[in-house]
Amino acid sequence: MNPDRKSPLAIVFVSCLFLVISLSYARGLLFRSKTIHATGQVATLGVEVCTDPNCTVVLDSIDWGTQYPSQSRNTTFCVKLMGNTPSTLDLSTDNFAPIEAEQYLALTWDYDGHIVNPEDVSEVIVTLTVSSSIAGVESFSFDMIVTAYEVV
Repeated sequence: MNPDRKSPLAIVFVSCLFLVISLSYARGLLFRSKTIHATGQVATLGVEVCTDPNCTVVLDSIDWGTQYPSQSRNTTFCVKLMGNTPSTLDLSTDNFAPIEAEQYLALTWDYDGHIVNPEDVSEVIVTLTVSSSIAGVESFSFDMIVTAYEVV
């Protein structure tokens, strides 16, 4: 075999390698991109509960005082929507102590389900009602939770 003579396989290999390198280079020269700037807003929700319509005094707790069977007692507070998306509000309870108190105490409010817009302040009346059949509960505590839900 003549060492100066190239084998057909070597010629094909070198040709393919040349083709791959050439196409890669050409692709690099023909490639263009366009940057598109994007903006948006992330919907946020939050509420602040205050004692006054100007929301200058944050409400952290309510002392219902001494309650009697069949008694209802009201308190008023203001809820300010702190997020950036229209919402509705919900009132719930949790962490009753003693746990038996949950079956004898009912918490309601006069919020009518209207849509609350960002920075709006809604004054609500919250009512605690004690069941006439309450038994075995001498004192109680629970958490009141005001939640904002995005309007979809």
